[in-house]
Amino acid sequence: MSLTCARCGHQNVDGAQFCANPSCGAYLPWDRTRQPGTVSMPIAEQRAGLRIDLADSALTVDPGQTVGTTVTIHNTGTRVEQFRLRLFGPASAWGQADPAELAVYPGTKGTSTVRFTPPRSAETGAGRWDFGVLVESAVNSGLHADATGWLTVGTFSALKAELWPQVTRGRATTEHSVILDNQGNLPEVVNLSATDESGELRIQLPSQVTAGPGRTFVPVKVSLLTGQGAERHDGRTFRFSVTATPQDGTPVMLSGSRAFPAKSQPKPVPQPPPQPQVVFMPAPAAKKRGCLGGFIKLVVWLVIIAGLVAAGLWAYQAGLLQEWLDKLENLK
Repeated sequence: MSLTCARCGHQNVDGAQFCANPSCGAYLPWDRTRQPGTVSMPIAEQRAGLRIDLADSALTVDPGQTVGTTVTIHNTGTRVEQFRLRLFGPASAWGQADPAELAVYPGTKGTSTVRFTPPRSAETGAGRWDFGVLVESAVNSGLHADATGWLTVGTFSALKAELWPQVTRGRATTEHSVILDNQGNLPEVVNLSATDESGELRIQLPSQVTAGPGRTFVPVKVSLLTGQGAERHDGRTFRFSVTATPQDGTPVMLSGSRAFPAKSQPKPVPQPPPQPQVVFMPAPAAKKRGCLGGFIKLVVWLVIIAGLVAAGLWAYQAGLLQEWLDKLENLK
């Protein structure tokens, strides 16, 4: 024999004091003296119903800020309902419901707060963003209700600028770029102007550009005012500045420079090493010697030889003379 819960209609075992339905748990009065097969109370007719109200369907918020509204959930049925909340629509990525799930008794209501926090970035476009709140029953499949609204996102400006490259070199026209980084959520109209310290440069750039969210590249061409007398610019560096002024009136000044290199001199052509010159000199002619000169030399040589012979003879004879003298000395 089963016992039917009068609140949620759940069939409980005979003798149970509380409803076994986790979402109900109601007290079940019963008569201990009743006999099996008797019914203690009539089964009430069960029905399911839901209604939701959105406290404010039109919300306004600036990027980076938070705005919220209240969702009121009415249980118009006869059972305890477990409701789940889910956001949908373009603005749902920025929102959350707290709590996202709640139990509501029959004839009562529950509330949940829905908050939206759009990020402060270029991807958060200004204007209207629709959203919806869907409430579904976890007990009765198919029981749901929804409410819709919209979120008006405000505008904000965040512009950065840089000059790239900051330094160029060349004798002809050189080119830089002004990089406008629009981190706001609306297009920026930017006024551009340029000046140089020497007054000798021609700087070409548009006077006004529209920079959408993201990065915009603006070309800047730099050249000398005249090509005459370029030699006096050799080795000089010219400084200049570019000013970017957005709609809010806060100018951003960018500094750059243009180097004018000296004109390169032609390299001398290497000369080959000198080759040695061979000079052929004729051999000196042999001097002709006369007969007289030869005769005189012959006489000189004969005199020398005769002297040598005489000296040798004299020495020989002197040796014999000494020998004779020695013999005479011995005879005494």
